[in-house]
Amino acid sequence: MSETAPWTRPQSVPFPSVVQRHVGRRPQGGAGGDAPPAYLVQELPDGRHEEAVRLMADVFLREEPITSCFGLRDDPEAFAELQEVWRVVLSERLSLCALLEQPDGSPGPLAALNMLTVVRPGEKFELKNEKLADLLKAVKEVEALVQPDVFERFGVPECLYALGLVVAREHRGQGLGEQLLRARWPLGRALGLRATSTVFTGPASQLLARRAGFQALAEAAYGDQPHPAFHTITSSRSMIFMAAALE
Repeated sequence: MSETAPWTRPQSVPFPSVVQRHVGRRPQGGAGGDAPPAYLVQELPDGRHEEAVRLMADVFLREEPITSCFGLRDDPEAFAELQEVWRVVLSERLSLCALLEQPDGSPGPLAALNMLTVVRPGEKFELKNEKLADLLKAVKEVEALVQPDVFERFGVPECLYALGLVVAREHRGQGLGEQLLRARWPLGRALGLRATSTVFTGPASQLLARRAGFQALAEAAYGDQPHPAFHTITSSRSMIFMAAALE
């Protein structure tokens, strides 16, 4: 992983610092009746990390264009390394999630996750698996197209960065993706982080990001990528590096 020490959450900042209630757009049916479900949008609680890893493994890896095209879920070596990375990132107590609100107001099952970390200028991030290294190289090349880079552009020493956004299949259509993107603003204010950036790889997430306030800084078509795995992607035309000021 990185050659430098990972970002550390300030002890003076309460955990969780973001707790918002979101009411979904439509009833789920079943025991929920005719009322739309309600969700708690907040940082991922301690003790829910393995639930988050499972959601990333079973849904994100199979549906995300740039992870599915490399077959990462079915590559034992790549999958093991990814899980190690995820657990380290989740331990930073920075990732946002949506938890289904129970009738008594308590948090229930994990419905969505935005895995977040903090990156700094010149920070190196290395992966051992060849597939993961090829994927990371392509992502970093898209980010490098932005001149001046995102740090100079926003005048910040560090940036809130996403490793993945996933919504459980049974909770889609409830507006959770956009809610998690928008929750980066209060999270950034609480932690003193003034900018956020992400490489969005599919049309749905790119649309949500624009709606939430992100601006496109660089775009790279999958068909132009040197690695042939990207040429198999049919659900999306390109990956777009997007960023926003958290003010």
